[in-house]
Amino acid sequence: MRIVRIVIDTNIYLNFYRMSKHSLASLTSLVKLIKTKKIELVLPKQIEDEFYRDKNIVSKDFISNLKKLHVKNKSYSDKNIVLKNSELNIEIPTFLRSYGGIKKLNVLSKKLKKIEKGKIKSIKNINEKLEKIKKDILLEHNKRISNPKSEINFKIKQIFDLAIKPIEDEKILQKAYFRTLRGNPPRKNNNSFEDAIIWETVLENYSDKKLVIISGDSDFSSETNKEKINEFLEREWKNQNEKEIKLFTNFGEFINSFTRKHTVKDEIIEEEKRVSVIGNVIKSISDIDYSNIINSKSVIVGSVDSLANCVSVNGLHTCSVCGKPFKRDPGVIYQNECPNCRYNFITGIGTYKICDVCQKSYYGENTVNSLGILENKCPECRNKPF
Repeated sequence: MRIVRIVIDTNIYLNFYRMSKHSLASLTSLVKLIKTKKIELVLPKQIEDEFYRDKNIVSKDFISNLKKLHVKNKSYSDKNIVLKNSELNIEIPTFLRSYGGIKKLNVLSKKLKKIEKGKIKSIKNINEKLEKIKKDILLEHNKRISNPKSEINFKIKQIFDLAIKPIEDEKILQKAYFRTLRGNPPRKNNNSFEDAIIWETVLENYSDKKLVIISGDSDFSSETNKEKINEFLEREWKNQNEKEIKLFTNFGEFINSFTRKHTVKDEIIEEEKRVSVIGNVIKSISDIDYSNIINSKSVIVGSVDSLANCVSVNGLHTCSVCGKPFKRDPGVIYQNECPNCRYNFITGIGTYKICDVCQKSYYGENTVNSLGILENKCPECRNKPF
């Protein structure tokens, strides 16, 4: 079997910090394929730098909102306490959802319901417990994200150590700059030229063999079919060597295609698709102030989660929520869902979701518990006691 040369974009690596622990089996498969010399991984300096720069941004909103979470007094008297719960809506990172501290947070949420009914009168005690739980969750989060000995960090380092790291010189940076200046792909809408540096690096050093690019965003993909490489890039590549270049938008699908086995389970592939959309949206809207656009009680993060269920299918104008064809509106930013499902995205009204408890699909509204934590629970699991 010939060695297949691949480039994995930064967003794919970062998605493993958003996914459940089970997804790490995909990284184990990659390590094995590299060690047995079936795959040659190219790691441009730009991708490595982006990864270490953006790794902690993955859960930035979660950490910020968790720290702000507390119970407030609306009014106070010796006989009666009326509470105003936090209006924060927190999306728990997938890799933390099975952690004990999150379960304790849910138990505390149950207790808050009793507070609202006047059955518990000590706000101070509740907030003390809340602070302890928050501290415990943050410690666990930092342990998994920052600790070099954590399973995910160990696997990523192992992969990076096995990769081929091309030299990045001034010539490549200049080419990337002028490529972006001309408006040629790959490029982002913000005129940054990170992807152009990656492309020029690969084009300069590794155009002698077939290449596979694995990227979850649209920077390398065709405008008419998001599952295929951009036509301009394909033409440029073949002018170099007439070798094939192929794009995969999902890491699990690449592993299964390469091994010709069901190495990565379907549920892991679907989870990767879901978090890939969330990651792309969060990255693209992180600098936008929505305070004047969406009512403060809207479930903004929940809306992003709803968008994750509207992944485009092969670049066709087909809504992946309801499956109906639709005509894209050039004035709409997110164009992977029909107008009806997009209305659900904007308003936070019911959309298809995956239950965090039983992992089954269900159709329902965004729900927020007493602590203001966003919950994805099907009706059956929602009615079960903790």
